[in-house]
Amino acid sequence: MSSRNCANMDIKVRIALGETTQAWKLGWQLFEHERSFRAFQELQELHDELGQPEPELLIKLNSFLLTPKINTNAMHSANFISALANQMQRSNV
Repeated sequence: MSSRNCANMDIKVRIALGETTQAWKLGWQLFEHERSFRAFQELQELHDELGQPEPELLIKLNSFLLTPKINTNAMHSANFISALANQMQRSNV
């Protein structure tokens, strides 16, 4: 089992135990580590499942994504931000 799968199981257990703050922190850590569109989608699903625990999620995401990750290709980051913006627009419609 991969560390990502273990972390996802840990999140599910914490939700079942009512530890939503810890579940959210783990979900955010997974997103920080992976920085992919898939990770964003999983984070957004968790955010919705937990009743939107981060009221300023878009602001936090913007701030996080504008901070370059070491060894990140600039084009990859631009494509990711563009895909993220499109997804956010669709989900707010």
